[in-house]
Amino acid sequence: MMTTAFAKVRRHALAACFAAAALTLVAATPSRAERLLVGVDRAQLMRIDVPVDTVIIGNPAIADASVYDQTTLIITGKSFGETNMIVLDSLGKIVREVDLSVSTPSDTLTVHKGSARLSYTCTPVCERTLRAGDSTEAFTDLQAQVTGTLDMGRTQAKP
Repeated sequence: MMTTAFAKVRRHALAACFAAAALTLVAATPSRAERLLVGVDRAQLMRIDVPVDTVIIGNPAIADASVYDQTTLIITGKSFGETNMIVLDSLGKIVREVDLSVSTPSDTLTVHKGSARLSYTCTPVCERTLRAGDSTEAFTDLQAQVTGTLDMGRTQAKP
């Protein structure tokens, strides 16, 4: 008789342990966030169903978000990598969670000359472009050319 009662208690205790373990696993499992792919130096629109109040970016060096209007965000890829974005409404309730993956656009070509790196955009003709991580000398030279061209346009446009 004693062994039957002990077996019942043991069965109930074991069932309670399994139930507690299952609840712990369910509670510890994060909800699946949406995934958004953005190219470096590219912008993408994201529509939200409810008015947005606050946008939080995990790593602002990788991506940025601007509120265009109450239901539209502009997501900009700033650097290679992955981060997350949390969108809140005016009550602080999470409206959307997004995993952001920022990568090189498919029309980009990278050339390595020894330790120097040069970046090109090929649409369809390949032309040099400024990218973080390019060799300092090549980056500075191209930046000076672009700035000079812009300055020349500004001085020509003045009456």
